[in-house]
Amino acid sequence: MDNSDEDFVVNVKLSPDRSIELHVDPNWNVRQLKEAIHREKQINISSDEMSVLFQGHALVNTESLKNLDLGNFSFLHVVKSKKPRTGQANEVNIPDASLPIEAYQLSNYFVYCKTKCFRVCPAKLRVRCDACHQGTFVVEQGPNKWSDVLEKEQIGGECQTESCKGKYAEFYFKCTGHQTEEHEGTVPLPLIQRNTSRVECLGCGDVTKEVLVFPCEMGHCICLECFKEFGNVALSHRDFVNTPEYGFTIGCPNKCMNSFLDDAHYFRILGDASYERYQRLATELCILQSGGVLCPSPGCENAFIPDDDINDIRCDHCNNYFCRLCHMQPHQGECSSSATASASQQFTVDPMRSERARWDRAARQKILEISKPCPQCKSPTEKSDGCNHMTCIALDLRSGQKCGFQWCWVCVKEWTRVCQGTHWFPNS
Repeated sequence: MDNSDEDFVVNVKLSPDRSIELHVDPNWNVRQLKEAIHREKQINISSDEMSVLFQGHALVNTESLKNLDLGNFSFLHVVKSKKPRTGQANEVNIPDASLPIEAYQLSNYFVYCKTKCFRVCPAKLRVRCDACHQGTFVVEQGPNKWSDVLEKEQIGGECQTESCKGKYAEFYFKCTGHQTEEHEGTVPLPLIQRNTSRVECLGCGDVTKEVLVFPCEMGHCICLECFKEFGNVALSHRDFVNTPEYGFTIGCPNKCMNSFLDDAHYFRILGDASYERYQRLATELCILQSGGVLCPSPGCENAFIPDDDINDIRCDHCNNYFCRLCHMQPHQGECSSSATASASQQFTVDPMRSERARWDRAARQKILEISKPCPQCKSPTEKSDGCNHMTCIALDLRSGQKCGFQWCWVCVKEWTRVCQGTHWFPNS
């Protein structure tokens, strides 16, 4: 939330099927929030026994609501505190940034919001129990890579709901562009990256804030506007191919090997009309591969197998008469070139630009930055892998104690819940 001093409303989940709306003062701390919940007399737990869970961790009593990554009608989960298991803190002191809107500009995660925003938006990462699907889950550790959040049973922990025995976290992504419901999730697009290394676009040569990085060896980058153009040209030329692993898809414009996009959600970026066309062509390709034909008449789209191997055929549903090859009216001779995409519609790649649009070169340069100073004690810290939540273990020679400062590798500042929600693990 922002720095406003106006009261706001949170949804407090008291059980999986019961919640209350609570007006809260942003100047309260978590202790005062617990006392306000207890005054509602809706739950038989004292404020001392109460644990308020958010983003996979229990909130600490001294944390200020003003500085939490909360908005109007955010969901908080209340449970009776469990005794922590050995080596696990039931409350993890993670302070919260007061300017989440700015922090979301550092988001490592992106989604295509198809419900309200209808565009690519930064996303925030959320966690819940994979058994009861409630947000009453405390994780043992943070995720280190995409497979930790996309695959099941990768990150363990303990569900705080009394009747639940869940022991694995389930991660999901929420669009930051609009207010979402509690369990509303959106499919992430891991190949879209925040362009911190200022890599040029393969198509136009511009340096944009976000790029799509193809999974080829070179990691060629393309801005989202050029990707729309490239995708629509590929649709016009019928350059999409049906792969056994990923279905109907396209690869890098530079014709690189092993560069196919692995999720149809990327093609929503092309726009609603183009995505419908993509779905239709995918269906048509499957039918063609089995020897069938899809009627091109608007509103018909009847799939059928012609009796004879001839070009001029008639739909047995709407009676439309058309050329099997170009879908135009039957004609003599070869199909007209106007029925296919013109040469001006070609998506061309400049060889010099192709060399500059490589994410792997930027990645090699980033290797030189594997050491950053702890924001508190300034001791150099190296990171070669893992999540972005750092804990300094440098020893103070005067006191003989470890620094212990928790900080964010991306922001190089104190670790916050916004860091946790937007770049908990590196997108690479």
